[in-house]
Amino acid sequence: MLKSLRTGGFALATATLCFASAAQAANHTVFIVDGAYFPAVVHVAEGDNVYFTNNSEDGHVVTSANGEWTSGPLAVDARFRLKIREISDLSFSGTDASGAPLTDFDGNPMAGELTFEALPELE
Repeated sequence: MLKSLRTGGFALATATLCFASAAQAANHTVFIVDGAYFPAVVHVAEGDNVYFTNNSEDGHVVTSANGEWTSGPLAVDARFRLKIREISDLSFSGTDASGAPLTDFDGNPMAGELTFEALPELE
């Protein structure tokens, strides 16, 4: 009986520890739409996941500014997960499936940013 209580207690402690670790990471979604990323700035922490979801009318590739990471080709409605690390390049831009740079509604390069800065407080 004591052995089964110890085993059960260990399993509960392990499950609690795993749940606590997982609870610290947040999931964020960046929607890729024609002419923009929404939101264009995402506040993240190390360990978070950022999901890029292609809601545009064409294929899309999201790439960090220095090329450290890329989504690869994302078909319409496809999704890419980026696990955030302290060393991750946090600025990103997009190209269409053929590699041509995409622009926003004003003709500027379509770009976004991940930041480790805290969200500004509401007044």
